[in-house]
Amino acid sequence: MKVKSIFIILFILCSSRLLAQETSITEEKLVGEWNYIKAVDKKNKERKYMYRIFPNGYKMGFITSGPKIIINSNGTYLKKFPKETLKGNWKIISKNEIEYEEVVPIGSMSEEMITQIQRFSNKKWAKDENGNFLDPYTCKIILLTNTEMRVMDEEDCIFIYKKDM
Repeated sequence: MKVKSIFIILFILCSSRLLAQETSITEEKLVGEWNYIKAVDKKNKERKYMYRIFPNGYKMGFITSGPKIIINSNGTYLKKFPKETLKGNWKIISKNEIEYEEVVPIGSMSEEMITQIQRFSNKKWAKDENGNFLDPYTCKIILLTNTEMRVMDEEDCIFIYKKDM
């Protein structure tokens, strides 16, 4: 009986230690070149489309895709899409979140859009020393290993990336 009790206590202690371990973002794992693989839902079913509902109620569908993401150790990043490359700064803000701060160049289409939004809303964007808008957003990482990163979108869409080694 004592052996059984000791075994149960050891099992509970070991299990609680495993459950207490949390996956955390570390710069060592995060820095590198990440290639988009696919998007899935919470049940790991591949998603080909996602939808956005705009404040005016308009719903628009998008083909799910992701950029190649290059995260540098100096706190900068590049997101390479087929027709444009976004750049800016990044920082870890919690155990599972990073903040990207995109630098929106003067004269770009994104700058025009931000200017229009500011005219018709109370939202204001900060600017850097060169007059570029700074557009911050938070990214929730639900899995990060040396070779795989899974990013949760606000629509519960999970983007899967693999790291170039």
